[in-house]
Amino acid sequence: MSDEIIVGIDLGTTNSAAAIFRKGKVQVLKNDLDEYLTPSVVAYDKKSDSIMTGRIAKDIYAVNPNQGAATFKRNMGNDHLYSINDKKYGATELSAYILKSLKMQVETALGHEVARAVITVPAYFDESQRFATIKAGEIAGFKVERIINEPTAAAIAYGLNKRESESTFLVFDLGGGTFDVCIMELFEGMLEVRSTAGVSMLGGEDFTQRLMGFALQKVKVNFEYAEVQFPDKLMLLRKRCEIAKRKLSNDESVEVVIPQMGKMKEQQTIEVTGEDCEEIFKPLLERLYSPCRAALRGADIEASELDEIILVGGATRMPIIRRFVEKILGRLPLDNIDPDLAVAEGAAIQAALSGEDEAVEDWVVTDVASHSMGISISKRIGGQLTGGYFSPIIHRNTTIPTSRTEFYCTTVNNQTDMTFNVYEGESRYTKDNRHVGSFSITSIPKSPEGQESVAVTFTYDTNGILEVEATIDSTGKKFNKLFTHNAKSISEEEIKKARRRIEQLKKNPCEKPIYRDLLARAELLYQELFAEQKKQLESRLDLFESALKTRNPLEIKKAYKELKELCDLLDGGMRW
Repeated sequence: MSDEIIVGIDLGTTNSAAAIFRKGKVQVLKNDLDEYLTPSVVAYDKKSDSIMTGRIAKDIYAVNPNQGAATFKRNMGNDHLYSINDKKYGATELSAYILKSLKMQVETALGHEVARAVITVPAYFDESQRFATIKAGEIAGFKVERIINEPTAAAIAYGLNKRESESTFLVFDLGGGTFDVCIMELFEGMLEVRSTAGVSMLGGEDFTQRLMGFALQKVKVNFEYAEVQFPDKLMLLRKRCEIAKRKLSNDESVEVVIPQMGKMKEQQTIEVTGEDCEEIFKPLLERLYSPCRAALRGADIEASELDEIILVGGATRMPIIRRFVEKILGRLPLDNIDPDLAVAEGAAIQAALSGEDEAVEDWVVTDVASHSMGISISKRIGGQLTGGYFSPIIHRNTTIPTSRTEFYCTTVNNQTDMTFNVYEGESRYTKDNRHVGSFSITSIPKSPEGQESVAVTFTYDTNGILEVEATIDSTGKKFNKLFTHNAKSISEEEIKKARRRIEQLKKNPCEKPIYRDLLARAELLYQELFAEQKKQLESRLDLFESALKTRNPLEIKKAYKELKELCDLLDGGMRW
């Protein structure tokens, strides 16, 4: 059956991989070259008059860079076009070629069609980039069950065999083109993302680029000049610098042969040492520091409180990265996880969760919103009404799925309608954030400025679907709109399913029977206790009620367990 297995795919900037979960184990599948990693490169092959992918395409691209494209993941969600054999391709279409090759790879290994997939993305991808990834999957012939953040996938792979333990750990994910940091918490089979931060244009490719710049500087050739005049030789230098960068993981120094170009009379050989790399890569290392600090701040913890550090992404194999992590976080990272395959393995486990595999039925994974979402509002400043301010409703690092409500008032007398412009981003000003869409409400009763209020509720699920609902307080009239980013491809049935999921999210957790029961039990018990015991129970009750308000599954589970344990202790588990 085509729907028996859902494949997990790490769609990387430099390399991609596919994995499946069956019989309780993860299996990363090899491609037709007997390799786990498939280079994320697309190129035109003149001999076969066809588009090629993977290592073959990478070699073609190295010889003739005008006939191929690489690192296109960096342009997912925008209009940048690549020219291959006089045809224009966007990043979505090129990614679809990679996904299609992975699909064929899995189907060859399994001997039957595979139609469903979970695909990973950098944690800091915005919604347009996530939709572009979904679209690429659909073009490749997949039904994309879920988009999951790369560091979350790596954490799932790490945590699968540690489900009964408790720990707080950091995932440091430096891939070929993007950098993410996530703080994760593992508690009794529940894995929660506490915070995330990152940079969308920083990865191993940038380290290779810096090494190329160092080499060209040694022979007094301008980088930009070489790009225009000698693209083929510059590509050859890129290959040699990439290999040198890898060798420096084990060797104290390496030689790089620079092809003849410009005023050079012949090719030249230079030596690059580990000490040189400290200086060459220093500007890039400095850019890694800020996201690490932001992730710790977002989780409200100190580096000393981390139990473990996990390195993900091929670029973390560089000793200079490991030393950097140890220096800023104060401890050695784990070295028992394959940084190249962890994301694909985690995607396969998430795929098993999506398919309700019994082997992972006790495993709960939560994620967070990578960007704040809210609306544009106006403020009175010096008596003047000034627009363009961003009012976040769902804040970055909020556990998802979630539902949040804020209240807004009319800004002029007798106002009868409002238009809500929805934005995503972190700036105070909407002009610096990304516009998601808009919708309007009518029938607001006429009244003086500020006397009519509207409750605006944002409900956001793990598939990137956002519902905005506005309720006029005085009349109870409701308006809502679904923002999917893929309205052209989503079916009516999928929209109905999304709405049903969202309705469930909007329900108060207090309505859950086991929570209502525990609250009622604790309230009754409170009345029978002595002063000191009352104080203890009241503290646990307050914590549980506070956790319910956050709608955070991990916080609720912890607070529920603590309150129930205290109730069991106080009443001996005897219910009347």
